[in-house]
Amino acid sequence: MKSLFLLLVLAFISMSAKSSEYKILRVESLEYETRLYLDNGEIVKVLNLEIESIKNAMQAYKTGSLVSFVKKEVTTETQDIISQLVITEKVELPPLKEEIEEEASVNKEMYTPAGYNALRFYSHDPLEKSNITQLSSYEDAQSVMNLFNGETREKSQCYNRAHMWTYEALYKSQVNLGKVWIFFTSKYINEYNYKWWFHVAPYTEVHNEAKYILDRGFTMIPYNFENWKNIFMKNKAHCPVVKSYNEYQYGKWKEYCYIIFSSQYYWQPWQLENLANRNIHYWGYKMGELEIAYKDALIYWNRKIPRLTYTPSQPLPPREREEDRYSTPRREEPGRTYNPSYNGFSVGLRVIDQFNEIGSVTEIYNNGRVRVHFDLGSKLIRSTRNLSKKTRCYRNICQGQKVMDSFNSNQKAWVTEIFENGMALVIYEGMATGVVVPSSRLSR
Repeated sequence: MKSLFLLLVLAFISMSAKSSEYKILRVESLEYETRLYLDNGEIVKVLNLEIESIKNAMQAYKTGSLVSFVKKEVTTETQDIISQLVITEKVELPPLKEEIEEEASVNKEMYTPAGYNALRFYSHDPLEKSNITQLSSYEDAQSVMNLFNGETREKSQCYNRAHMWTYEALYKSQVNLGKVWIFFTSKYINEYNYKWWFHVAPYTEVHNEAKYILDRGFTMIPYNFENWKNIFMKNKAHCPVVKSYNEYQYGKWKEYCYIIFSSQYYWQPWQLENLANRNIHYWGYKMGELEIAYKDALIYWNRKIPRLTYTPSQPLPPREREEDRYSTPRREEPGRTYNPSYNGFSVGLRVIDQFNEIGSVTEIYNNGRVRVHFDLGSKLIRSTRNLSKKTRCYRNICQGQKVMDSFNSNQKAWVTEIFENGMALVIYEGMATGVVVPSSRLSR
């Protein structure tokens, strides 16, 4: 009977492992307990008397293996105590030579679509080239937030919800949101026995550059930064805004918390750490990451992720974009012509401008200018001299072909549109968004 009971306990642990597996990102050894910092942002502790659990935790931390455990005490805000920690997916440490080879392969990732155009990044700023949309009013921010999918699981991870919501804002509202990360330090965690070590949510900027946080996991309306921060900071402490993950990593006893603003493409904290220590920038959405985010975030997911039309390969600074927006005063626009056609331009024609943004012609004027409704939402007047028309083929590259990109390690892609200036809109295998690239890089 005793053996049967033991088997049932082990079976229960095994079933739990399948549904609740975690990776240990940091271990903190104290006098009577050991704290484990998990990849979901939670902190749990195991008593040092649990020798086998401590041993498994250290091994899992060193190898990056997944673990599962039983919670002895569960609370809302303070750290839970765990026991019976087991390794559910073991990863063996590679020999030193393979580690060096792995390092080299990570550097090569800067030339894949995930790190597209990485040579154009000049600093370790996670906000660099994020091109966050500045909304005109608080009501606009509320409208964007209202379109977030609110059918989220109670125990879903904050970084998965944030990744899904920023992606939704892009394809539903053509709005580029950023992400705000709050990292709770050892100083704060010790003082309040706090349960979490980080949290992340989408944010936007209104015309006066005020930041509003769209954290539908906690609020139904946009919160200003200070009010959002104080949801988590019991002492209402000031959280310095930093640009490097290392400032948090090495200042855990100096401040109570740190804030990092990043582009929407940073999914988990380890990507911010890679940026700080290895200068690896993250750009674009990966289908694999989105699938994990949607599956974890939603109560019910139909296994469908809508594809964006494209993401511009060279996003413009907001100031340059605004100057361009108003470079043609309204008084220079003559009346709209009917059945318009000018030098091969017609209403509905797909075009690309000098900034590699794609759109459709909606109006044509008598002075050689046209109004273009761009796919990312802006409606601008352009001179036809600065526009190139869509064509079926450019040299030996045609729309609908499967191609390889020599610049990106022969990455496979599909040509969805191609233009007379030789620029092509392609979607890479495994990516949710398209990228505008020169067709000279492509081969059939």
